[in-house]
Amino acid sequence: LPLRLRRGALGTKHLPRKILYRYLPRELIERPKQGFAIPLASWLRGELSPLIDDYLDEKRIKEAGLFDPKMVRAAVANFREGSAGSDRLDTQKLWHLIAFEMWRERWQGARERSDPGREHARAIHY
Repeated sequence: LPLRLRRGALGTKHLPRKILYRYLPRELIERPKQGFAIPLASWLRGELSPLIDDYLDEKRIKEAGLFDPKMVRAAVANFREGSAGSDRLDTQKLWHLIAFEMWRERWQGARERSDPGREHARAIHY
C-alpha cells in the first residue's frame, strides 16, 4: 500500500525530508524539481544501433506498408549524418519508429501466427 502522508503546515513530505536532512545537505533536498535526459542519441549510435538496422530496414518497412520507406530511410540518414548534439528531433523520430516496429512485431506477428487470414487492424484485450 502506498504511504499516505497527512498534509500539514510543513507540507506532505515533511517526514521524509526530516529523515533526509540527517544524511544529505539541505541544498540537495530543498532545490526545485529537475528533469533529466537519457543519452538516447549516443545509445542509438552505439550499443543500440542494431535496433535501427533491424527494425528500420527498408525491406521490413516496405513489407509492413505503414510508413513511406523513403521517409524512414531519410530519417535514418539524417540521424546518422547529424552531430550528436543537434539531432534531438531525428533521434525522437527514430526511437518512436523503432518502438512502434517492436510493438507491431510482437502483436501483429502473434495475430498472424494465430489467424493468418486477418489483414485488418484490431484491438487486443486481455
